[in-house]
Order: sequence, then C-alpha cells, then structure tokens
Amino acid sequence: MQYNQKYFDLIQVAETKEQLINVWNEMHDTAFLSYQFDKKTFNERLDAFKTAPIVDMKQYLIEVL
Repeated sequence: MQYNQKYFDLIQVAETKEQLINVWNEMHDTAFLSYQFDKKTFNERLDAFKTAPIVDMKQYLIEVL
C-alpha cells in the first residue's frame, strides 16, 4: 500500500467524477494494482463505471490498489 499512497490520497480528495477518471488514467499506467484486477475488462466497462455514484467510484478504485 505504501507505493500506492499517492493514488489513495488523490482518490480521497477527488470531488468530481472527472477527477477520479483522471486518477484512474494515471493509476492504469503506474500504480501497483491487485493481481486479481483485470485492467482490460475494466477499461471496456469504463462507461458503466462513470455512471456509479462518486462514493462507489472512490471505494472501487481504493479496492483495486
């Protein structure tokens, strides 16, 4: 988790869905994500993710770290 602290902090302070999507775009390239997480499938379903409430979006992004 220590390597992902930056992303955890960015997720916590995000106030809009757009900010969370920007965090995801950065996480996609450089974060240490859970080995069970499939980035390809997530990106295919990104439009559905964008419709979720912001609280749920934050929780999900934290869970994949």
